[in-house]
Parts: sequence; structure tokens; C-alpha cells
Amino acid sequence: MPDLSLEETAVAAINALSARDIDRFQSLLHNDIVYVVTGRHPFSQKISGATAILSLFAQVGAAFEDSGPRYRIDRVLPSASSVVVMLNGTGTLKNGKKYDNDYCMIFDFSDRKIIGISEYFDSHHVMQAMA
Repeated sequence: MPDLSLEETAVAAINALSARDIDRFQSLLHNDIVYVVTGRHPFSQKISGATAILSLFAQVGAAFEDSGPRYRIDRVLPSASSVVVMLNGTGTLKNGKKYDNDYCMIFDFSDRKIIGISEYFDSHHVMQAMA
């Protein structure tokens, strides 16, 4: 597989999550990745390591009828060492509620792999949908 640009790598990561292609998603991650769910709410956390991050996505997926939300990328803003992706995630939760949330994710890179993700989203919507 040819080397992907940083922008292509960030987009590939989102597309892999949306397609439930965990092997593809993991192949894009640096071993020392840190994932930060920003904010001051029950979902805020800092997770280190690819294995722990994959576990988080499995937990999120378990709340959905179809193993997680489907993502639509709205905007991609690349820079020299980071990529900002604005996206929307939709799905149906196992409690029957519809999920429709906007996200902003900042991807940081080392050795052309994703070493950091900072995630911003509407936590109020998540709490209402999960209730």
C-alpha cells in the first residue's frame, strides 16, 4: 500500500470506523497513541495505547443497534503535522433513540501514523440519547 498523506490517513481512519473495519483502523494508529475525549462530562477521558482505544470504540459500538454510528465527513483541514476533521455521526441506539451528533477531531501524527486524537462533540446530546 502506498504511503498516505496525513489528510488521507485521517479520512481513512474515520471511514474505517464507519465501515467497522477495525483492522484497517488499527493499522493507521501509532503504538503510543493518546486519545482525548475533551470536556468536563462523564465521557471525558484520556486513553493511552491502541488496545485501550479499540476497547473504547467497542464499548461505544455496543450501545448502537448496528455496532456504532455511521460517519459523514463534512470538512478536512490539514496542516503540516495535524489534520482537523469535522464530521457527523448518526445511528440508532439500542434504547431505540436516534443519534445524530457533530464532531470535531484533531489528528496528530508521528512517523505517518496517528499518535493523537482529540475529540470534541455535543456531550449534552449524548447524555440525552443514552438516557
